[in-house]
Amino acid sequence: QKGLRAAVAKCDRELKHKEEAGESLKQIDFEQLRIENKQLLESIDARNSEVLGLKATSGRAQWALNKTKDQLAKTLQSTEWLQASKAQKRQQMDKMRSELMEAEKVVDKEKAYKRMLNQRLETSNNVPSVLEYVQQSEQLTTLKSRIKLLSTKITVGEGQLHQLKRTLRSQEFSSAPNDAF
Repeated sequence: QKGLRAAVAKCDRELKHKEEAGESLKQIDFEQLRIENKQLLESIDARNSEVLGLKATSGRAQWALNKTKDQLAKTLQSTEWLQASKAQKRQQMDKMRSELMEAEKVVDKEKAYKRMLNQRLETSNNVPSVLEYVQQSEQLTTLKSRIKLLSTKITVGEGQLHQLKRTLRSQEFSSAPNDAF
């Protein structure tokens, strides 16, 4: 466009120069100016078409750029979420590993305790012999029968006590002076 303005300015200068010189414009000069004007207008139209084409290309490029930016933003957001999820999974795995180690320690401790108890049981002399067991069973049976006998005696004794208390009360009542007669 600068070149077109320069050409128009040049034509204006030539026209002024010719007027100052006193030369009159002839039909040929007008025809020549009309041809130059037509060429310049065609040149302007061609450049305007080129500008419109470049604007359309620029618009498509801008649209593609915006679309790519949106996709990039979504990808970045997804990446951030995945990284956070990965960190969370790592924490969970670390926690699980520590819990597993603690559980293994407890299991090992319990196994050792069980072995110790089994060793004590095997080496223990507290287990009675068969003869002692039979004797202890007889003693238990004897003690149970004595407890039953004593319980029966207590029940009978309580009944007799109750009956004696009633008899005593009735005697006290009958030996009391009869004030009513």
